[in-house]
Amino acid sequence: MPSRKAIRTPAKKRSTKASKKKSAKLVKKLKLPILPLLILECDANRLASEGMAMGNQINAIAQVLPVTNRNLELALINSQDDLRDAFARYSERYRSIKVIVVVGHSDASGIRISTPHQTFFDWDVVAKWFQPFEPHYLVFAACKAGQYPSKAAFFDGLKKLKAMFASPVNISRLQVEIIKLLVPYLLLAKTLDPDAIALGQWFAFLKDKTIILYCRRRDSEWNKLIQFGAFLTALQ
Repeated sequence: MPSRKAIRTPAKKRSTKASKKKSAKLVKKLKLPILPLLILECDANRLASEGMAMGNQINAIAQVLPVTNRNLELALINSQDDLRDAFARYSERYRSIKVIVVVGHSDASGIRISTPHQTFFDWDVVAKWFQPFEPHYLVFAACKAGQYPSKAAFFDGLKKLKAMFASPVNISRLQVEIIKLLVPYLLLAKTLDPDAIALGQWFAFLKDKTIILYCRRRDSEWNKLIQFGAFLTALQ
């Protein structure tokens, strides 16, 4: 019968080897740069056919900003494989992502990835895709992405998320234009100015009733009221 020492020693060696491998992987990841901006166009071919693609426009604006790392990424997603391949590439290139912009057709429960393949992801699934990249800000050009299910999914799943910007109702053309201004602000600002954001929100609402929520981990009662109203409207 083998002694206890003979049984434990190989396990200890395996544990030490696995620990060193994990540490080396972490060190390698920490040496990677931070990606300032990732733009995800979900169901991209459909967006292009409808004239709703906006990733190239946001990317062009962001490219002229005085940011340290200009490796901005635009991902045109038309299938789950596209999403998997894109995030595999980004995990090799970047340790985290500051701002993720999501463009697509969505509702309160999730977003469509592909019309031909009928691929639809719930918001908690999307949050799991984002988890390794620890984003600070999420911006949605997607209908009803600002309702409570998405807010809960992202703040529960993304521990370093500071804020998300989304509409609890259908988006408008004006919201798309405001997002083109919001993204550069998020890339350049060291801290967000709630008063400046509120001014932009009121302008959008007074202009054509556009609603863009500024959601944080501890949300305002006003946001909760709007989300509840949007939920009741959807039931009618």
